[in-house]
Amino acid sequence: MKSLPILAPVVACLLIVLTFLLMQGAAPDAARHERTLDALRTVILYNAALQRDVLRARAGLLRSYDPLVRSIENLNKATRTLPAARDVASGEARADIDRRIAEVIAAVRDEETLVEAFKSDNALLQNSLNYFNYMSGRLTTEGDGLRAVEIGALMVAMSRFISDPQPEAARAVTASLDRLARPSVDAVSASDVRSLVSHGRLIVSRLPAVDDLVSRLQTAPTSERARALQDLYLDVHGRAAARAARFQTLLYVAALVLVGYVAYLFARLRHNARILRERLEFEGLIASISTQFINLPRDRIRAGISKGLARLVEHAGLDGAQIFLSRTYDADLSGGYFYRRPSGSATARLPNDLIELASHWTLADHERQGCIDVPRVGELPEGREKACLQAHQIRSWLCIPMWHAGERLGFLALDGVTHEKHWTDDDIALLRTAAEIFANAIARQHNEREREALQARLNQSQRLEAIGTLAGGIAHEFNNILSAVLAIARWRWWCC
Repeated sequence: MKSLPILAPVVACLLIVLTFLLMQGAAPDAARHERTLDALRTVILYNAALQRDVLRARAGLLRSYDPLVRSIENLNKATRTLPAARDVASGEARADIDRRIAEVIAAVRDEETLVEAFKSDNALLQNSLNYFNYMSGRLTTEGDGLRAVEIGALMVAMSRFISDPQPEAARAVTASLDRLARPSVDAVSASDVRSLVSHGRLIVSRLPAVDDLVSRLQTAPTSERARALQDLYLDVHGRAAARAARFQTLLYVAALVLVGYVAYLFARLRHNARILRERLEFEGLIASISTQFINLPRDRIRAGISKGLARLVEHAGLDGAQIFLSRTYDADLSGGYFYRRPSGSATARLPNDLIELASHWTLADHERQGCIDVPRVGELPEGREKACLQAHQIRSWLCIPMWHAGERLGFLALDGVTHEKHWTDDDIALLRTAAEIFANAIARQHNEREREALQARLNQSQRLEAIGTLAGGIAHEFNNILSAVLAIARWRWWCC
């Protein structure tokens, strides 16, 4: 619970970072990208088709204007899809794309206006050209010689004008029309000539305008603007895709880090579970040792302590454990208890020099929770302590004082000869509890022995008191008998 105030901001920051990486790592929509490219290709394709059909219409090869209408409709439909291209960019690039899209849309609208004007003007022009060709041919074959020559000259001038509508050619056609428009004696063909002249003048006036519309349609910037938009869009899309790929890589790295951290947490959890399991087993062992001394007879306390030491050694994987007392609490054992593995190479009983070493320990750096903790004897500074422990082949040593009723009874010493042992604070706390259990058992053994001694002395006193009472009674009875004998003796003396 103490780590919650720190963990909550860390988790929040992690979620924010992952969300940012996820959003930035989102690749551009592939379907939208394809629709945008299709729209740009449609603009370019139908603009080319429009220019082709305009030329065909100008040349009179197109029977109707339906292809032009379809091209304009497809161009407008494609331009309605183009605004989706702006979603791939942001900031200044987005503004550039918007500007290019507006230019393409404006170019398509201009083309639509030009096409509408072209359809009207070209329809009049093609109608006049067809009529002019028909009527000029008929009048040439049916008219008199002079009129046929003038019409033939007009046809030649018109042909030149149509192929190259320059001002000089226009003036030549106009002059021919003026000559042809002069009054004629042939009243039958006068109306046809007037119609021919009228259509000829219409051709002269409309052809340059139609060609100008054709030229403007052919030079319309729609395709160039669409290609420029396509290039800009592909560049921005490529940069967006590369940026998304980088963020996806970062997101992948973050995912790997999180997986590694989760694996670390899992390993740590298993380690902590193992430690907790070992701690529970150790606590269960301490509780079992404590339980075995409940209502245990005094004559079995010694065996119980030895059994407890053996269980401690076996559980901790050590080589030996000893209890030595500061004063004689157990005269039968010369003040000490011990257990050593059968394979242990050190001495069974704690030597007197180690007892002296524990009683006068001077290395404060190797004291923890009031205990002497030496996980590695080889790392001790040179001195009396290191020399004494190495002399007995001890590689790891833990010495715990045993207290009872505020008095230190002695020490519980655990040693490792074949390997080193590192004790945690929790282990030392549990071992201190075990030392208290042993101290209470030893104190109880000592107290019961003293109580039995006092009880024996009390019984002896009671026996002496009974003997004294019996002797006093016997003396009193004997005194009574003597008193009667003396009285009889005195009476006899008086009688004599």
